[in-house]
Amino acid sequence: MPAFRPRLRLLLLLPTRYDPSDPHAPNEEIEPDKMVAVQQRIAERYGGLTILQPYQPPFVEGWWHAEGILRPPESNRLVDVVTRPLATREERHAEMDWILTQLYPPVKSLLRQQELFLLVQELERVLED
Repeated sequence: MPAFRPRLRLLLLLPTRYDPSDPHAPNEEIEPDKMVAVQQRIAERYGGLTILQPYQPPFVEGWWHAEGILRPPESNRLVDVVTRPLATREERHAEMDWILTQLYPPVKSLLRQQELFLLVQELERVLED
């Protein structure tokens, strides 16, 4: 009989360039090894991920308003992850805490960004027993 299996879905936009306010390399392209390190961290935690690449259609482009400045469009890698089943609300909250303390800050720091777009949704997936 089918059953609902609660999970979390993460959508994360990884910029392809350093933040315009970065003192070391403003607007310069982020090195590929840093992108690989982020992707490996996510894949190790969740067993996989899906990425929309910016260099081939479709790509993700966004306008950003930060520090009172409307920043021009930039290309991003869209990372889409669905977690393993998290049966209880406590498990889902613990995973959200990990995302906000162990994933988001190190990635933001590594890619030298003031902000990253991160969306976490609770969802339920129907699975056959």
